[in-house]
Amino acid sequence: MFLTGDLRGIWLLEYLSLVVAVVCCFSALRRLFDQRSAMFGTCLLLVSFPLVLDGGNLTEEFGLSTQFAALYLFSRGVGRRVGLRPWLIIGFVAGCAVLLKPNLGGAVDCLWRGGRSCARRVTAKLGTWCRHSAALG
Repeated sequence: MFLTGDLRGIWLLEYLSLVVAVVCCFSALRRLFDQRSAMFGTCLLLVSFPLVLDGGNLTEEFGLSTQFAALYLFSRGVGRRVGLRPWLIIGFVAGCAVLLKPNLGGAVDCLWRGGRSCARRVTAKLGTWCRHSAALG
């Protein structure tokens, strides 16, 4: 399976990435909304997944796990005071997404802008730090 030109290794990575994305999606939606809404949103993600990616084996599949991980970390801090650690991890995850494909960092940038406008307790310095760490990877 390894170093033989077989595609099963890539398929396994795609599957693991999708599982991480679905778990992070459900966990984030459950934190932000109720159980039924989280289940509906996650099922909608799974139903629309084959339609959007058109056969698979795209870098966006691997980027979904990083984007939903950032969404989950962001949802943990909504409504309460958080320190620097979640923002650093979000920046690291955004850097990983940007290394996969440069335009995948846009989703995390939207989280940063939304978090800055909604959660007034997050200072501009933390937001700038998160953005710079996402840009630098």
